[in-house]
Amino acid sequence: MRQNRQQIRIVKLGGSLFDLPALFPTLVELLAQDFVENRIVPGGGGFANEFRRLDPIHQWTPRTSHQLGLEAMGLAARMIAASHPAFQLVHSLHELVSPGRLPVLDVSRLEELAQGEQEEFPASWDVTSDSIAAWVAHRLAAEQLLLLKSCSLPSPLPTAVEAADAGWVDPCFPQLAAHIKEIRWANLRATPVNPQRWLHDGAPISE
Repeated sequence: MRQNRQQIRIVKLGGSLFDLPALFPTLVELLAQDFVENRIVPGGGGFANEFRRLDPIHQWTPRTSHQLGLEAMGLAARMIAASHPAFQLVHSLHELVSPGRLPVLDVSRLEELAQGEQEEFPASWDVTSDSIAAWVAHRLAAEQLLLLKSCSLPSPLPTAVEAADAGWVDPCFPQLAAHIKEIRWANLRATPVNPQRWLHDGAPISE
């Protein structure tokens, strides 16, 4: 499914960053610094938070909540693609690895996720865009997953389980993280932005 011309990096753009001024030019500039093929998976941001808030009121089924969460990520993808000419909206894993502009994945169109029956995670709010981005990285055998967040990791670096316990990633993320060669973390609100090597084959990196 993937091409072998360059390294592929899946970039998870956290929804908490959507209110950051000049977010999209900053993102394009950041991703142009390395000679890798970047593919963006956005978080759901406020779109997903609103569905999460309404869920206990309307008592949707877990599958409905899961599908609404994916739709929130789809809305975010369409917003990003419309915000800068460097971005291109794509709707499948095949399109994600095809040549073109900087692709932004609309996960709401992925049949593999829409059914909510992946072994790696249940149809639940315990699954966020972090785990979905990790799932995409695993499916494409990406060399790296870059998590763009609104906070920095503490020192010493936590394990994936510790990060999940602290609420920095979702509870399903550690299982998926173990299948990814390298995971980096960057606080996009920091100056300067400095992506930090975090996990290698599921273990924290000591440098």
